[in-house]
Amino acid sequence: MFCPSGTTFHLSISGSSVRQALSGVDSVNAAVRLVNGGSSPVGFAFGDSTVTANSDSPRLPVNVPEVLAPPPGATHIAVYCAASADVFVTTGAKQ
Repeated sequence: MFCPSGTTFHLSISGSSVRQALSGVDSVNAAVRLVNGGSSPVGFAFGDSTVTANSDSPRLPVNVPEVLAPPPGATHIAVYCAASADVFVTTGAKQ
């Protein structure tokens, strides 16, 4: 189960990689819910303030919420889409 506790960020992507700082992901139970509200799959990657995503990154399908545990030390998420997409990122905890 996912328990939201942070802000939901709206990332608008159009042919590039977009990065967002994550808040509250430093605990053992940290989780991030990702929802791709666009019409094309989106690539994503966790990392530091320089992380980028590209066409080889793991895919986030359209309209399928994914709850993921960021790897230790991750402070940012990057998303990429060759077309246009809207991704919603919510930080929280897994219960």
